[in-house]
Amino acid sequence: GGTYLSFYKQNLATRSSVPIWNPGILGACDRQTGLEYYAYLLSVLVDPSLAVLSRGAFQGVNMAAANFVAETFFHGRSYGGEPLSSKYRGYQRDRRDVWFIHK
Repeated sequence: GGTYLSFYKQNLATRSSVPIWNPGILGACDRQTGLEYYAYLLSVLVDPSLAVLSRGAFQGVNMAAANFVAETFFHGRSYGGEPLSSKYRGYQRDRRDVWFIHK
């Protein structure tokens, strides 16, 4: 909820042209950029304002966190989608024109 849900509703839920970033694929960056990305990602994952953390439950927000960080802090500096990976939740298991098949 909160900041991250608002971000999702304003930036991802209504704009089909915005790529869905795959948190399992990160590469082709220099060490400093990678460290910067992971520092932002960690700050989101341990954000005390996440309601699920206050309940001590598994937060399971890696996809949302990765997209928030990529779009908020790395917009215009990142690349994803085809030909790197297939469409998110496209179940395109037969594709041979991409490096990674997304589920």
